[in-house]
Amino acid sequence: MSRMEINSRGVMSRVMVVISLYLLLSTFHVCHFLVASLVSRAQSKFPLRRYHPSGLSRKSATSSWNVPSRLDHTDAQAVLEAVFPSRQYGDRIALGRQAQDVSGGAAFAADDPRLSMTYAEFPLPSLDSLLDAALKQYDAWNKNDDVDRDSIRLVDVGSGMGRIVLYAALSRGSSECPWHVGGIEISPKLHESAVLLMEQAVQHGALAAVTDDTAGGNTVLLHLGSAQDSASLLSKAHIIFAYSTVFTAKTFSPELSALLLDAEWSEMLGRTCRQGSVVITTDRALDPKYGWKLLDRINVTNPEVFESTGFIHVLERRQDEK
Repeated sequence: MSRMEINSRGVMSRVMVVISLYLLLSTFHVCHFLVASLVSRAQSKFPLRRYHPSGLSRKSATSSWNVPSRLDHTDAQAVLEAVFPSRQYGDRIALGRQAQDVSGGAAFAADDPRLSMTYAEFPLPSLDSLLDAALKQYDAWNKNDDVDRDSIRLVDVGSGMGRIVLYAALSRGSSECPWHVGGIEISPKLHESAVLLMEQAVQHGALAAVTDDTAGGNTVLLHLGSAQDSASLLSKAHIIFAYSTVFTAKTFSPELSALLLDAEWSEMLGRTCRQGSVVITTDRALDPKYGWKLLDRINVTNPEVFESTGFIHVLERRQDEK
């Protein structure tokens, strides 16, 4: 066999090896793509399992927990970071969009009703500022009618995954005046996610199952349903919070120098809430013609929109008491 034939066979052998490796790598990439596609489809079909590896789900419309011990704001924020890690903020926003059946990059019309269901996370220090002001206004307005108050009931309308509910329940109140903090969420996906996250708070020791031994302190309650159908919670609330920055508002009030929330909110809350209750809204005010009196406005930091204005109102007269 000539030297040329030997070299030729050697070259062919190396070429065959390269081709074999190429085919092997191609097969691997195809398999990887198919597996990734199947996983992606499964995740889109079962978003809660993607966000919560345990894949647990809760069917109950209302779930509740006790707070074993109240925390200061710093420790409460540390618990929130453990349960709602900053690094998973994008995942929570994505799940919120799935709950609205909205694809990434979708645009909303100004009057799209889904705007009232937009998931967002209000800054906790800004929440503290608004709650402090609201409690002060509540006590001043009701000093002659509610002197025997032994607790505060706070309701977060559109509570999403329960972040504000958990934080307020951990950081507010005292042994003499506990806070009972409730959340109302219309999306089953977000409500189920909130229940699972509260169970994570239980694992961290921040919450506990409701028992006779833990009665008397702060409590957390999550309710699945619309605000319109949650009169039993709203009618007992002393303070209500609504992150309403993107809620529909078609009217500007020169007297208040503010956009007014549509009647579906102003009228519904005016009819449902107790007289003397205080409602905090953000970047939209409640319409005075439904019994609301604007007591204060506070500008607070909100990175999602640069800055927000918190409007603090009191229900001066109920709609059924005109």
